[in-house]
Amino acid sequence: IGVNYQPPATVPGGDLAPSDKSVVMLSNNTAIRHAWEKLVKKYDLMWQKRAFVHHYISEGMDQSVLEDARDDIRALIQDYREVEF
Repeated sequence: IGVNYQPPATVPGGDLAPSDKSVVMLSNNTAIRHAWEKLVKKYDLMWQKRAFVHHYISEGMDQSVLEDARDDIRALIQDYREVEF
């Protein structure tokens, strides 16, 4: 958290009017669980076909890293379920 004294950048002729101030909000909401679930479904479909896995393997990544990442997201989804209600 902090203050940014740099005025926001705008694109000439763009939708945002020039301003010397801006606001940012960071928040956490359990509704993000649904987005994680959609992402995991897409990941699982790609994983079943081993789509793009060869790119990671050829760069030296172990397949277990990809499996661990999936498990981490599964745990995150479960954490959000537990605190949702």
